[in-house]
Amino acid sequence: MIIDEGVLTTWLLNASSARQLGLETTGHASRGLAGPPGVSPSNLTLLPGAHDQAALMRQAGSGVLVTSMFGPSLNANTGDWSVGCSGQWFENGEIAYPVTEITVAGNLIDIYARLVAGSDLEIRGSSNSPSILVDGLAIAGK
Repeated sequence: MIIDEGVLTTWLLNASSARQLGLETTGHASRGLAGPPGVSPSNLTLLPGAHDQAALMRQAGSGVLVTSMFGPSLNANTGDWSVGCSGQWFENGEIAYPVTEITVAGNLIDIYARLVAGSDLEIRGSSNSPSILVDGLAIAGK
């Protein structure tokens, strides 16, 4: 477990990053087809919650069901994050119309503190997550 009950329990470290920090490697080295070695998880899963996606949408009332994200931006000093999105706008928990080229933004500390995991987890790769409800994000665009 990387995070247990909201507490960070370990770092993701390859040999190089472990040496720099004076710690032991955690075996999280990664390598792509090009570029230097890095650090990444190989089996990361957000545990599922109690409600399916439809229930999360009803709980939210209105918002965006994000189906695609592009061009993320992160200020690593402040945690401010934004990303271009497309998806479906919903009202009263029901899909109303498609949206495209909008921006969703917030602060990662706030986002992680408020996220609610859905029950629809499917394991398909090395990083897996159920649907996630996050309230209080800024949404811009038409």
